[in-house]
Amino acid sequence: PTLLTAAVRAHYLGETAAKPPATPAAAQDVRDRLVQAVHERPVLELASLAPLVARAAENGDRVAQRLLSGAAKRLVTTLDSLSPGPEDILVTTGGLLGPGGVLLGPLKRRLAPRGLHPVPVPDGLAGAVALARKALVRTG
Repeated sequence: PTLLTAAVRAHYLGETAAKPPATPAAAQDVRDRLVQAVHERPVLELASLAPLVARAAENGDRVAQRLLSGAAKRLVTTLDSLSPGPEDILVTTGGLLGPGGVLLGPLKRRLAPRGLHPVPVPDGLAGAVALARKALVRTG
């Protein structure tokens, strides 16, 4: 049981007053229905759960906190493949990593020991244009 349990059941199953399942069989039924409901919807819809996870984490839910920490860890692993140095600028954007994004805090904590500091921006368009210009200059 976690603060996320009722929120996820409400989101996917429409259960507004979700009580914990009374028996192992009932718990398995809920899991089966959740798995089916998740698979019936577009994968991108999972992102709509991010605010629920953030809210639960802010309210001390350890499962939600571990989810955010794990996501930040995976982002850092991906970033490590680029071998950034402290002199590099790490611009982040989007609903999770832009200003006020729920993953920004966990990401900052994981990057601080490396001397990296994310710079959140509300829109990545200016950065994309700057990179395109730089590439154009290099290639002529």
